[in-house]
Amino acid sequence: LRVYRDDKQVWRTFLKFFPVKFEGYEGPALWVENPVADGGGNAQERALLYRHALEKAQKMGIPVMCGADYDPGYDDLFQVARSLGRDVKSNLPVTLYFEQGNTPLQHSDGVLSTGQGNNTNKHGRIRDFRGDNEFWERDKQMRVVVMPS
Repeated sequence: LRVYRDDKQVWRTFLKFFPVKFEGYEGPALWVENPVADGGGNAQERALLYRHALEKAQKMGIPVMCGADYDPGYDDLFQVARSLGRDVKSNLPVTLYFEQGNTPLQHSDGVLSTGQGNNTNKHGRIRDFRGDNEFWERDKQMRVVVMPS
């Protein structure tokens, strides 16, 4: 997902789908990876990025999740979701399910983050979590979960 100002990219993120389970819900969820400002993205443009992700998930009828332990910027998603009248849950225990078929080093740093240091060689190392298993799961306190209305 990218946000442009005229012909210049100013924000980017990955949207990923994971099977999840938490109180009252079991099914797919849209994960918003930590947004990256490219060349001066501002708060309004970041809010546009989050709004687009929220609208996409709303059309699909699935929740949106985010919350890398090392990135405080997800509070913006909380605010955008509230402005759209969405039900927002904070610090919700969620189980995420993974499979070997997902591209290994392309997994979410935020989903697999440990909250230590930055994301360089500290997060997203899938084999640290799955070993040689083809399928595995991870429990995580999700900082923000936005439910479809």
